[in-house]
Amino acid sequence: MITIKELYCMSYDLVIFDLDGTLLDSLRDLTESLNHALGQCGLHPVSYEQTKIWVGKGLALFLEKALGDRYSDALFEEIKNKFLEHYAKNYFHHTHLYDGIQQLLATLDSSYKMAVCSNKHTQFIAPVLDYFQIKDYFPIFLGGDNPYGRKPEPEGIYKIIEYHNSRPEKTILVGDMQVDVLTAQSSGTASCAVLWGYGSEQELRTLKPDYVISSPGELIKILSNHSS
Repeated sequence: MITIKELYCMSYDLVIFDLDGTLLDSLRDLTESLNHALGQCGLHPVSYEQTKIWVGKGLALFLEKALGDRYSDALFEEIKNKFLEHYAKNYFHHTHLYDGIQQLLATLDSSYKMAVCSNKHTQFIAPVLDYFQIKDYFPIFLGGDNPYGRKPEPEGIYKIIEYHNSRPEKTILVGDMQVDVLTAQSSGTASCAVLWGYGSEQELRTLKPDYVISSPGELIKILSNHSS
């Protein structure tokens, strides 16, 4: 973890964002696609609150949690295929940018390099960024099935840092889940936990992130206070 002394003298040039629960509220579409898949297999639906707990850790764990003690390899594959097929056609029905995100990205664009590192399946990242007209802010984005490993493994973060010719100590990782804070800590970047997403504030604070913010505008203030 970065020390308090280092935080005060740090200037950042790279901001890496999580996607679901940080830039986008996609919970309803994810839940509806999951329940469609479950229903197709004769299983009971799950609630938004249950889905909220499972999001962010990668597709496999997301579906394993939904199946619980009903899990089998064959059923998992069937549910996965039905979920992916349905979500590919319905990922934009209720999903939306959080308030203030568009302005945040536009403000940062002239002064900071940016990227997305998500545990979402890669095939959905480009279309959803494009749909909400924010893809141009992110010349590189990685999903949970990238060849470098999903969060909290640090290799994906290192790849992004290398792409942008930056360094871990010049990078801040912004996300709403414990896995995002753990990823920042494992990769040596600063961690910024957001409270408008799916993660529990209590659980996030337990990990002692470097920053905790309640609105996108607060990130601009943090970066401004640490500009070179």
